[in-house]
Amino acid sequence: MFCEHCGKEIDNDSTFCSHCGGQVEPLEQHDSSLPGPVEQLTKNKQSRLEIHESWETVIGLKREFPFFDETLRVSREMDAFNTYRSRFKKHAQRYAEDFARQYSSRVTDLDSFIQNFLDLYRSDLDPMIAKALEILISEGIWTVTHDSLFEAHTANFHLAIDDLLTMSESIRLSIESNQKALASLTSFVPTLMGGGFGTAGAAKGIAKAQMFNMARDSIESGLFKKVSKLDKRQQQGLYARINPRLLAKRVFLDYWRVFLTLTYALRENGKAIWYPSDEATAQATNILKNISNPAFPKAEITRALAGVLEANPYSEECYSVISSKLGDTDEVVAVKQYFEIV
Repeated sequence: MFCEHCGKEIDNDSTFCSHCGGQVEPLEQHDSSLPGPVEQLTKNKQSRLEIHESWETVIGLKREFPFFDETLRVSREMDAFNTYRSRFKKHAQRYAEDFARQYSSRVTDLDSFIQNFLDLYRSDLDPMIAKALEILISEGIWTVTHDSLFEAHTANFHLAIDDLLTMSESIRLSIESNQKALASLTSFVPTLMGGGFGTAGAAKGIAKAQMFNMARDSIESGLFKKVSKLDKRQQQGLYARINPRLLAKRVFLDYWRVFLTLTYALRENGKAIWYPSDEATAQATNILKNISNPAFPKAEITRALAGVLEANPYSEECYSVISSKLGDTDEVVAVKQYFEIV
């Protein structure tokens, strides 16, 4: 399961997070108890998780944090963004855990992976999209539908879908290798790093907007039949590439990032909310690099770092520089707690 405070993976029977020390509810208790007075967890006929929670309209507040001899100012727009980020993180943790439970009970080999993965992935992503749509409608944005929001989200955030497409490509390459009677399977299945199969860079060149549909079409166009062309050893070898724990992390990130799709839609429709810009992030990165330059005036380091945080308060690199240059004081801890940085 994942820590509800820092989002990092921990043992299912944990009562405290081994990373941040926060108290958590063991996974096995989630099915039999309610997580709190606001949320109500129920199960539908397919034993899929549903979370019902009424959210009041998010109205950001101006906040200030003492930051050594400077003051870190958080705008109303950034406070609203941070609130959505925190709320969707908690939802994503619940749905990713449900995905992991369903996955472990229904996926046992390559066939069952191909048959079940996409349905499992979407059935737990759909409620996240529905929550985002509910917020958009309440904000007077009525031109967006569930399907259009789903497509917009999966066009940009599709780590887990990349893994399915990588498997589809691996199957195709394996069949090619059989047909051509060339070298062993491992000579033709790409060995990539970082994904749920220990792979990354999957499905290069595929148009982002087609990611989910392409994965679905791949299955509907006969991926099962392609698997049947592989011998048992090849099927087992491909299935062994799947790392369920790492795959669940990628599913969690896809689910959590619905808040980015939501806040982007709010901003595009004229709502007052902060959103990370590539330009501001690039400028902040350049400042962080220059701070290490001996020519950088020491008297300006604190002010520069405060400016970087105001531009991108979620930069782990920035907090690392703060720790090395200024130390982890109570002031820094308070800022990290507010932005949920561990």
